[in-house]
Amino acid sequence: AGTDPLNSLSHGNRIPVAGVGAALNGLTAYYPFDGNANDASGNGYHAVNTSVLPAVDRLGKSGLAYRFDGTSSVVSASALPASPSITVSAWVKSAAVNWNTTGFIASSRMGNGFIIQPTAGGKSWQGYIANSAGTLIQIGSHTPTDIYADYHHYAISYDQASGLAEMYFDGQQVASNVLTMTRTSAGSINVDIGHDQILTRFGHADIDEVDYYNRALTAQEIAFLFKTTSVPRNNHYSINKDSYASIEMAAFDRDSDPLSYTVVTIPAQGTLYQTVDGYTQGAAIVNPYTQVTDPYGRVVFVPAVGQVGQPYASFDYYASDPYSSSANATVSVDVVLSANLTVTQTVPGTVTGGVIDVTAHLVDGNGTA
Repeated sequence: AGTDPLNSLSHGNRIPVAGVGAALNGLTAYYPFDGNANDASGNGYHAVNTSVLPAVDRLGKSGLAYRFDGTSSVVSASALPASPSITVSAWVKSAAVNWNTTGFIASSRMGNGFIIQPTAGGKSWQGYIANSAGTLIQIGSHTPTDIYADYHHYAISYDQASGLAEMYFDGQQVASNVLTMTRTSAGSINVDIGHDQILTRFGHADIDEVDYYNRALTAQEIAFLFKTTSVPRNNHYSINKDSYASIEMAAFDRDSDPLSYTVVTIPAQGTLYQTVDGYTQGAAIVNPYTQVTDPYGRVVFVPAVGQVGQPYASFDYYASDPYSSSANATVSVDVVLSANLTVTQTVPGTVTGGVIDVTAHLVDGNGTA
């Protein structure tokens, strides 16, 4: 995303896709690895990372995924609620043309657990579902043509009512099996990412966006997790007092569908404007759910004269392709005094308790006190 030269832009967490009816329904934990191992689902199941490094994520953004070194790296999530039916997915890019070891993408070797398991020395991977006693039963196996050149989406699901277990690669079903087993919702499970739980096997790969659901997603929903209809970003801008922010709403569409943007909430202070070039002010945006007219998703934000604040204002937006709309993302704006402050006049003060009080008049780069 581009910015006006006056502005500073940093990217925050991605927002999970909301399209096709449900992909957030049943989401128990979501680990985007955007600089930490926090659970972004809002349920508070934060994980602990050990010896991981920041990596380029699947959208090409630096520092928004984790690199696992194959020696000691692991992300450990504890006390996730056990569920009879589940879906688990992750975006993974191997560090080599073949997997360095087995079983590490996501591993819970305990009652009501599961494993997304690559196999060392090749490109194949398997899915396993554990019954309530911890016995693992294989769903199937799949060998993709590539695991190294790009990120790929791996998912497994199990439906307790039907017994149907499935494996998906890049949104397509690649294996299925009807498993005879019993799983329960009693207790909790621990999950290791990048490490085969209990066993000393550490994966050498980049991993991004790990999801854990308490139900079996449909084939359509998993396809849309892969498709990533539109993934907006939480953006943050910092501008000088009495300046403006040229804001470009940022989203990614895997199929390169054209995107439009809608402002969901109006800033509590300052004014948003439509624009045709990123800096010329058009019509003011005063109503929620106003579609942005600029095809690049640009708007102009102008704070009230003389006001500052950190944060000063914020608004929500979502992205849409021709088929569905994303969840909301948030843009926040700080308005600060210019770093170019000069002392134009000092007024001698009084001596109070040995301290000299001096009044200084400061002028920022805009010539405003």
